[in-house]
Amino acid sequence: MGPFGETVQFNGPDKASEADKTSIDAAGRRIRGLTHDPWFYVTTLLALLIVALTFFIIMTVRSTNEQLRTYRREIQSQRLQSTLGSALIDADRGEFEKSRQAAGDFYTALEIEFASDDPLLTPRQREAMLTPLARKQVVMQMLANKDPRSVKELSDAYDSCSRTLKSFQPLIDEAR
Repeated sequence: MGPFGETVQFNGPDKASEADKTSIDAAGRRIRGLTHDPWFYVTTLLALLIVALTFFIIMTVRSTNEQLRTYRREIQSQRLQSTLGSALIDADRGEFEKSRQAAGDFYTALEIEFASDDPLLTPRQREAMLTPLARKQVVMQMLANKDPRSVKELSDAYDSCSRTLKSFQPLIDEAR
């Protein structure tokens, strides 16, 4: 009997193992089966949260890289077209030297594109751009000689390039 009249029970060695398997919740009730410390569950939850957050960040970075690659290709496409357009305008104004330099920039950029490991153009677009590239020497010679027929050659090249690049679809979309 205890000091206040309650019955006191002695937990001997056989009762100790049972007491180790129980825990007391916030209301003071005994809970059986809770064998881990509550910090184990908090740590596990934090680890899962970190894994999920890492996965989310990786997927976001991949998506952003794909968008940047697509935008870079679109910008390069527009740059090719505007360089050739500038050469056409200069030739039409009779500024053949300035036109020759712009046309040279266009053809150099196009040759770099054909040699690139990460191509801007799809295989179909590359085939379509072979015609203007094949006329490079003729156009450059006409511009060097200040031949007014170079305007027609540049206009044809611009039309071909414009049609090809307007159908611009990222290489990724065509592979699907």
